[in-house]
Parts: sequence; structure tokens; C-alpha cells
Amino acid sequence: MTFAKPLVLCGALLMAGVALAQDRQQPRAPAKAPEHKSLIVETLYPYAVREYNPPLVIATDVSKSAMAFDHPERTLAAYFSAMTRGSYTDFLSCWSADSAAQFEQIGKKLNRPAAQWEAIWTQKFGGRRIVATHWINYGRYVLVNYRVEPAMAGESDEEPLAVLKEESPGIWKLTQALRTDALPQHWKTPGNRVRLPADPLFDR
Repeated sequence: MTFAKPLVLCGALLMAGVALAQDRQQPRAPAKAPEHKSLIVETLYPYAVREYNPPLVIATDVSKSAMAFDHPERTLAAYFSAMTRGSYTDFLSCWSADSAAQFEQIGKKLNRPAAQWEAIWTQKFGGRRIVATHWINYGRYVLVNYRVEPAMAGESDEEPLAVLKEESPGIWKLTQALRTDALPQHWKTPGNRVRLPADPLFDR
């Protein structure tokens, strides 16, 4: 699964655009011209990156009986094997309970039954290999950057992240808990610095 990218504000022109948008509503009583300002609040996201050397080829031939979740790498092997086999049930078992429920809700909204997901996965992953390039420790989470080889025509060149958390002692499951977090989207940003708009600037 991938994460939706938050909007990144780069440069004075975009900031000015946000300021103008805020001026849509004006006071009726006499008031001075507005002073456009920006409050900058810095939030630190400490994380540690290890590059796999050589890149780790994740097994995609793990049978249902051999699926294990005692380490993030083994959870990923179970996850990609489930999709390669086209097993919706085994796929869900690789996710935390709340994330699995979220995925099922997405399927209902898209009117996409399990059989359709299974067909998509077997087409996407069949005969291809999954290569992990980086391991990231981020608080209670482990993030693994990976790519699917060989690349196919029309595919994005972005390498997604798998996010895992220890759901219970010794049991690692995939999670969507960081789907709105800045780090999964920007951990490779040059200079490790991004500027994001505050939530109240968007209509809800």
C-alpha cells in the first residue's frame, strides 16, 4: 500500500497564494490592510536508515503454512507471497486488525471483491521479484523501502515503503498508521527539510 502525498509549499509564490485564499472573507467594520505572515513550527522526525548491501530479495514463494510474523522481513515475505499466490485471506492476515478493516472498507467503496484484488495482485507480482533497498527505524515503527523488478511500462519509478509495527510481543504486522505522517513521504528529501501547510488552510 502507498500513502497519499501531502501538499508541499515551496517558495514565496505559493505562500502568497495561501494568504490570498485566506482573504476571501473580509471584515465589515473598518480595518487596516492585512499583514501576511507565516508562523513556522518545527517538528523533528528522528529516524535511522540502513541501506541493504546488497539489496535484499524478498521471498515470494512462502506457503500459507510457512507464513511467520516474528520479524519485519518475514512478515514482508508472507505479505508478498500472499499477493503472488492471489490469496486475499492471507493478505489480510499480514495487516494489523485496524488496517485490515480499513482495507476491507476501501474494497467496499470501490466495489472491488476479493477475487478482483487477487487477480490484480497475481498480474502485478507474478514472475517478478521484490527487492528491499532500505530499512528505517522510526520510533515504534520499521519502514522498508522496496521496488518491484523488472519495471513495467507505465509504472511509476517511485519506490514505495512498507510500514510495520509490533502488534503484540514478537508479532510484526503491516499498518496504515503512518498514512498521513510526513516522514514516509519525505525521508529522502534533500536537506531533510520540507514545508507543509497547516490543516486549517484546507476546506474540510
